[in-house]
Amino acid sequence: MKPFVVKAYAKLNLALDLVGRREDGYHLLRMVNQSVSLADRLTVLPSDMLLVGCDDVDLPEGSENIAYRAAEHFYAIIPDAPKIQIQIEKHIPHEAGLGGGSTDAAAVLQILNQISGKPFSEKALLALGEKIGADVPFCIRGGTALVEGIGEQITPLNEMPDCKIVLCKPKIGVETKAAFEMADRLPSLLVCYSENVKQAVKEGDLIKLSVSLGNFFEDILKLPEILKLKAAFLKMGALGAAMTGSGSAVFGIFDDAVLAQKCVDSLKKQYDETFLCEPVSVPIQIEL
Repeated sequence: MKPFVVKAYAKLNLALDLVGRREDGYHLLRMVNQSVSLADRLTVLPSDMLLVGCDDVDLPEGSENIAYRAAEHFYAIIPDAPKIQIQIEKHIPHEAGLGGGSTDAAAVLQILNQISGKPFSEKALLALGEKIGADVPFCIRGGTALVEGIGEQITPLNEMPDCKIVLCKPKIGVETKAAFEMADRLPSLLVCYSENVKQAVKEGDLIKLSVSLGNFFEDILKLPEILKLKAAFLKMGALGAAMTGSGSAVFGIFDDAVLAQKCVDSLKKQYDETFLCEPVSVPIQIEL
């Protein structure tokens, strides 16, 4: 096997509704998810044993890394699969709601499945991904999709209309567990965003999609920095803006590339982790 590089794409929640809770404590969600071109780069090399490294000192290496755990799950079922060494070059911010860890794990499963002769069907690979993390199944499928349940029910949708997306991660981070615990203390659950966004995607209407964006966690957390960023996006010409996941990254949708670049240039003066990207229809890209 020759070394190769894989781009593992980030995900956005164009809509996120919390719709209930199962008896086992897992929360039920209804989301419209989108893969975007911001990506981690995974260098894959042949090895005598599984090795996973990461260039971000704030993230764990080895068995504490979700990408390593994904490989362990694969090898537990296919023990004779080729062993690999993976070096992760991080570009997707963590504690951002962008699925950075999940997309790395999903990429590892797809890489191992590919080099092992595809012993898993896509359905079986999705089921394996579900054991690793709630966002992993979508990150295996990618593109534009309605995602329900705890993340395992995925319905592909029409591709998102062409546009530019500006992502900005403020210095504050949000722990997913804490966000869900806060939601559990609320007397009732609101459901309001996913249906309108789904319909806008179906119609290919970027303006309708942009004004329909919404996120349950954004509503309940009410973080001042998030509100400030959303206002900045709209002032700089975004058609719409919202937080993704349980935070804390915020994104704005633009139909004008010049305005999008000006927004990036302006936000970068205050926020280092600001990126210009666009929708993509696949979860990974292999660079041979």
